[in-house]
Amino acid sequence: AQAVGRINVTGLPDFPYVGTGWLVEKTTIVTNRHVAREFARRMPGGFTFKRGSGAKAMTASIDFLEEAGRAERLEFPIVEILHIEDEDGPDFALLRVEDRSGGKALASPIPLAASPVRLEQQVAVIGYPARDSRVPDDKLMQSIFGDVYDKKRLAPGQVTRTGPDVVFHDCSTLGGNSGSVLLDLATG
Repeated sequence: AQAVGRINVTGLPDFPYVGTGWLVEKTTIVTNRHVAREFARRMPGGFTFKRGSGAKAMTASIDFLEEAGRAERLEFPIVEILHIEDEDGPDFALLRVEDRSGGKALASPIPLAASPVRLEQQVAVIGYPARDSRVPDDKLMQSIFGDVYDKKRLAPGQVTRTGPDVVFHDCSTLGGNSGSVLLDLATG
């Protein structure tokens, strides 16, 4: 959970954060393409931050301590957009974060799974679910999440189905969980 953070943005009206990201390498964050596209875009030869309100470049950061009941922050600026996958590819993006924490180190990266997932494998999603108006049953959403939104949550579940390029699970997620990590509870 220490390697999972909330991606915050400045310069995007009405949205202080756009999703979740997690450390896959020492200073590399992985998130969803559609999360990164909220503040970044492709240019010839690479990627850049979009212009925000007031025509200033947007900025983004990741806060690993945005948790319920916790006032502290452990925030690192996102300084480079390494890659945003094309629309016809998988929904992922890679971002570089700079450690300007004044001595507080980034968490250890989360290793990628080396073996295929199995049906009924015990897993969990760690991310930042937001109140989601697209959920048709508001009472069900309230019974699962209470009134705690936009804060780090762990949602356990299991793998329910797999395909060649996809894994289905029954962990409780909402908008804001985009970019969350799906962990094997046995191996991390």
